[in-house]
Amino acid sequence: MVMFGAATRSGDTLAVRRALPDVPERMAARLSYTARLAHRRWAYLGPQASTAPELSPSAGVSV
Repeated sequence: MVMFGAATRSGDTLAVRRALPDVPERMAARLSYTARLAHRRWAYLGPQASTAPELSPSAGVSV
């Protein structure tokens, strides 16, 4: 996080940015296919996109 500017260290303190700017399209294009999909989903849905959906028997998934 420090390397990408999302956090800074000052002694024993780590300051973390609570909001980050959007990833420019030219940088997003360099991500792997799955990382691009995850990024687009997160950018569209916001932070709630990082939580896994609940699986239910009606979802067609058998355990």
